[in-house]
Amino acid sequence: MHRHLLASLTVLPLLALVGCDSPAPEKKVEAKKEDSCPLAVDKLAGTAWVWLRPQPTGPDKPQTQTRMRFRDEGGQTKMDYTASSLSEVYAYSCDLNGKILTCVEEDHHAKEWSRAWGATHEGKIDSAGLAAATGLPAADFDAVQKDIEKELAGLKGTERTETFKSYNSPNNKIRGKVMIAVDKAKCMLTVQDKYSTLVDGKVNEYENPVGTAKFQETKEAWLFEACKDVEAANTVVEDGATAHTYPPGTYEFTSTLNKNDKPDAACTYSANIWKDALALTPNLAPDDAKAVKWSIKVPLSEPGPHVISFERTKTCGTAAPEKMGISCAKIHIK
Repeated sequence: MHRHLLASLTVLPLLALVGCDSPAPEKKVEAKKEDSCPLAVDKLAGTAWVWLRPQPTGPDKPQTQTRMRFRDEGGQTKMDYTASSLSEVYAYSCDLNGKILTCVEEDHHAKEWSRAWGATHEGKIDSAGLAAATGLPAADFDAVQKDIEKELAGLKGTERTETFKSYNSPNNKIRGKVMIAVDKAKCMLTVQDKYSTLVDGKVNEYENPVGTAKFQETKEAWLFEACKDVEAANTVVEDGATAHTYPPGTYEFTSTLNKNDKPDAACTYSANIWKDALALTPNLAPDDAKAVKWSIKVPLSEPGPHVISFERTKTCGTAAPEKMGISCAKIHIK
């Protein structure tokens, strides 16, 4: 009895604290996090992004081998995308549809579409049929029809059967397509990385290994030019070495001019050196000026593939410097 009476008495002071004359406490209205994110899919020009790759444990990790850069070209948004390649960079044109930016690879890949069509049409190419299936101009396929039909006609027996099977397959990646939205809450990009292929005469879309993922902005000055010259550069390893992977250490990389470019004694040459697409050494002069040959030693410790790129330039007299393309060499550290 006394315990119940005490309990009812002890609540009286609490009631007095919240009487009618006491002002109600003001609620703090916090600004939504997304309100502070300035990102918009129509204002990406001039920015670069890297893939946040999910990890088995712990936070996602930036995977810089997979990166994209946006630029403005005559009022249209363009995108350069590595698609996880060590040395390739693919050009995309982008169109805005509401809050989604859709970017499609600029290369129409007319030969690849034609091979896939021929694989289910006895090696014959129908430009009108391909145009209807892909939405690309029939003229693209007219331009390659004779060459592809001749190529396919040269396949015989088992080789023909197996080749046609591989062309008419979901795994035959033909043209890249990327869809981009803004994640305001995280102030990142949500990217869906896809590719198109032709199976049984119909276009199908599938996700690349990157899939649907987050990309975070990067301020690093990345190399966004493809390496088209893999013959002029070399990784120096021990004589007789046959391993596919090498231990951590310092390795020498060399490069010359493209085999079609002859040294000109009246000109000077230099090369910007990039390590894994990041600037390493600017304006390196050839150590062999007569043969125009560069060499540089680079310490490598992180496991995985590494690429050293030589961005070569020629300057003749008072003329503006002339870019001579990029050569590159790869090595895999175990």
